[in-house]
Amino acid sequence: MAVLDKQPWACGAVSTAWLIKATLGQWVVCTTIRKENAVKVARCATSQYPDIAQDMLTEGLAIMPPDAADQEIPAYAQAQNIARTHLAGLWGSKFQMPWAYRKSRVPPSPPSISPDIPTLPHKTRLPDPTKINLPPVAPPAR
Repeated sequence: MAVLDKQPWACGAVSTAWLIKATLGQWVVCTTIRKENAVKVARCATSQYPDIAQDMLTEGLAIMPPDAADQEIPAYAQAQNIARTHLAGLWGSKFQMPWAYRKSRVPPSPPSISPDIPTLPHKTRLPDPTKINLPPVAPPAR
């Protein structure tokens, strides 16, 4: 969440929605620019957005980590600086940097089986659904 003029807004959801709108029903072409361990870092484009990351940075809907190799991509650094200067998107709001947010989050605990929910013994067999006789249903009145 970010806060703009004392009004909270779901910055993560807004960024996700922007990305969905930019790519839904579009051909997305990605070019690998480097590999980091098992992760490929790529530049992706559609016919409307020649570099999706750059457009998200320009609109203030994405932020480069300070130690990212992406800082070395001049267009990305410039796009983020434009957004920051114009207070676009997140830059016009108060927010926690994404990497700090992720680090501070407590991972969800694994689901546990509630004692209120009965479990079936392993040998219990459910009836064959093709052999269940249901009463006939009358057609709807017209």
